[in-house]
Amino acid sequence: MKLSIVKNVKHSVRLKKSIRLITHHPNGDNYDGIVLSCTKDVILLQYERDFIFDGVIAFPPSNLKDVRMGKLERSLDRIFSKFEPLKKIKYPSWILKTKSINEIIRECRRRRIWPIVEARRKGKTSLFIGPVTEVGTKSFCLFAYDAEGKWEKNYVITYEQVLRIQLFDAYSKYFNGYMKSRIKPGMG
Repeated sequence: MKLSIVKNVKHSVRLKKSIRLITHHPNGDNYDGIVLSCTKDVILLQYERDFIFDGVIAFPPSNLKDVRMGKLERSLDRIFSKFEPLKKIKYPSWILKTKSINEIIRECRRRRIWPIVEARRKGKTSLFIGPVTEVGTKSFCLFAYDAEGKWEKNYVITYEQVLRIQLFDAYSKYFNGYMKSRIKPGMG
């Protein structure tokens, strides 16, 4: 990661200022929010969309192409200071203690949290959501379901393939809640 990117990311953490993370994602995805934590192996972003904070997204720093902390982000900060949505944000304190994608996945398994994992596989990106069933040093397994609510299979994903991990958002909260009532025997 370039020094200017690191400086801006750490500035967002220190001052709780809005930032746009521009990724190397094949679709050119950008993510807006407040950086909660930045280590050499993971960046945690309190994701914001339409003035609503919705979950935490973890990125490997290698997935960042650039950051923006310009006029639009300063405008967001002024709006946030008036309505104080940051005071309403709730996430478990353990997430800030994680220092890598591997640790986040390990904690998801231990705490029975079903993450959304986006990974680059076979030249394209895939989205996985479901329980983490195994955790290794180079890879992990996630028993995923599809967008129609059908259980698929146990996928092996390497940590190097991970583009982002999403936790504590409305989508995964509601969809996972529904799917937990439809757990297949032996899934873990």
